[in-house]
Amino acid sequence: MIDQYREALRINPDYALAHNNLGNVLLARGNSGAALQHLRETLRLDPSNAEAHYNVGSMLRAGGDFAATVVRFRQALQLKPDWLPAVASLAWLLATAPDAALRDAD
Repeated sequence: MIDQYREALRINPDYALAHNNLGNVLLARGNSGAALQHLRETLRLDPSNAEAHYNVGSMLRAGGDFAATVVRFRQALQLKPDWLPAVASLAWLLATAPDAALRDAD
């Protein structure tokens, strides 16, 4: 699958969906650095991609950057307001963030 996404990007380097999908596959295979690069490229090419905002936010959360995670999750929800994974992830982060400035139990 990685080879197919890379081939798609060789043909069209601005193919945002291929960047997003390749980022997800790379993340699943443990290559978080390359995954984040492709997910950020997705956002550069298609800032309206809610899934990419959520995916980048999830990676930032795993790295401990909770403030940036909140921003990404909120952007995802602006684009897809009823998207349950983003709603749940943002709610959990706001309720449990180690940084008191981010916590908002309401």
